[in-house]
This record gives sequence, C-alpha cells and structure tokens, in this order.
Amino acid sequence: MSRDDSETDVLQRFIDDADAAHTVVVDGEIALWGGRSVHADDPTETPTATDVASDRHLGTWIDETDFVHQHLTADGRYDETRGGRPHAYQGSYRITGDRIDYRDDLGFWAFGEFVDGTLQHAGYTFHRA
Repeated sequence: MSRDDSETDVLQRFIDDADAAHTVVVDGEIALWGGRSVHADDPTETPTATDVASDRHLGTWIDETDFVHQHLTADGRYDETRGGRPHAYQGSYRITGDRIDYRDDLGFWAFGEFVDGTLQHAGYTFHRA
C-alpha cells in the first residue's frame, strides 16, 4: 500500500483477501467486518452473528460480581444491563470460532473470547445464567 492508495482501493484489497484482516477501522468507524463492507448509515449492513448454530453462546451471561448482564440473542443482537440499568448498551455481535466481536448501536466496537465455558470480555469473566 502506498500513500496514493484511496480508501476504496485499500478496502478492496481486504475484501479480495478476507483472511488479511477481520475488521478494518477508518477514521474511528468500522468499514470492513468479517471480509465484507459495512456502512454505518445503512442498518441492513450491520454485521450479524454467523456462528449461532449451537446454543452454547446464546442466552444471558453474568459477570462474577453480578454487575454486568449480557444477553446474546439468536438474531445477532446483544442487550447489556449494567448496575441494574437495563439496555445500557445494545448492538450487534458476530462470533467466529471462540471470538466474539461487538459493535454497539453508537458505533463503538470491542471483542471477547469464549474460554472453558466462560466469556472473557473487557476485563470481566462472565458465566452463563
């Protein structure tokens, strides 16, 4: 890649080789997720869960202090309760293997990992409810 490459040219390289990057962020916005273009202004382009054939990831996950409850639904959406405040964070998620990538409805994104029956995310250890 050179300084003369346009944003479109760079994104096209990642689309052509989906294994090159899972997520590409441009100016703080997700532009590519899981090898496909994402347009923040088009809700139909929001990533959805791809590995929900097993129920092992779906449902409510609660952190060890009972402060954060994360609800993962089959339609690729999550709804998070924090400190008893329902709907504190909501958005989409995508699962690839044991990795979960989140994008909240305001555009913030994060990731976590399923390890030995727990969900590790942002310094929290979650257990299924």
